[in-house]
Amino acid sequence: ANDVGQLGIGSTQFQSAPILVGNDTNLGIGGTVGMVVSVAAGETFSLALLSSGAVMEWGSIGGNAALLPTQVTLPASNKAVAIAAGNSMHALVLLEDGTVMAWGQNDGGQLGDGTLVTRSQPVTVNGLGGQVSSMALGREHSLVASTYGPAEAWGANSFGQIGSRGQTLEAETVLKSALSVGAGRYHSLAVVKSD
Repeated sequence: ANDVGQLGIGSTQFQSAPILVGNDTNLGIGGTVGMVVSVAAGETFSLALLSSGAVMEWGSIGGNAALLPTQVTLPASNKAVAIAAGNSMHALVLLEDGTVMAWGQNDGGQLGDGTLVTRSQPVTVNGLGGQVSSMALGREHSLVASTYGPAEAWGANSFGQIGSRGQTLEAETVLKSALSVGAGRYHSLAVVKSD
């Protein structure tokens, strides 16, 4: 699909074959801000992490709409080291200082900023306790695994997807330790070390 520009080709034209992101005046998305090192796709948007630590977005997320890649505003003194998107309309970015930021739809509290307010720019996830090593997103929930630390989750919990007593608007520990995490629309997975 390309109904909101999630292919980043400057239009909403359907494409049945691979096509370069960008157009004649914006060839690709690396350019002067760095080369692409990873990509992530959400329900209606796409992201690219660049070697410079910049993050680009296109499609529709958090009220932002772009048919071509545009740079996400991050704190000036910090660079992104990882990005995450999934079967959702929100995104996570891990910064080099260990901060996790989120933006996009927030009707289930999936941004972890203590509110249910949709955000067009990244906001800091509250309550994280460890050095994040893995991030995953479900439809209305988010979770992280921390190196030598807990797995933490936040957002909607109507199907038990965050392993908590109920919805939480900030990160809370759901496992004492996890090596990595994954998420589907309404469920979550964790790899734990066996004793």
